[in-house]
Amino acid sequence: MNNIALIAALAAAAQAGPTPAQFNHALNAQCPGHRLVTRNISCTKPDPDAVEYRCTYQLQTGSRWTPQTATLTLSEHEWVWMDGATPCDTGDDPSLN
Repeated sequence: MNNIALIAALAAAAQAGPTPAQFNHALNAQCPGHRLVTRNISCTKPDPDAVEYRCTYQLQTGSRWTPQTATLTLSEHEWVWMDGATPCDTGDDPSLN
């Protein structure tokens, strides 16, 4: 793939927001060492000029699913967790978000 095609592919990916795999990678990087299971991940830009994406998702906590929100941004070709409670932040209880 040439450089122009690579840049175009990265730009298209940034417009679409993180995939579930990219979202989970960012979450696991933010909270290493925990078994984190997510579902129903949906990310949108709050406005067209924003560089951050607001994501809603559900995190499994024991036998239940807890609704959560997070903010991610694309930095140097990798999605980075900017804001949002994780089990690492909340004493293993993300429902405190």
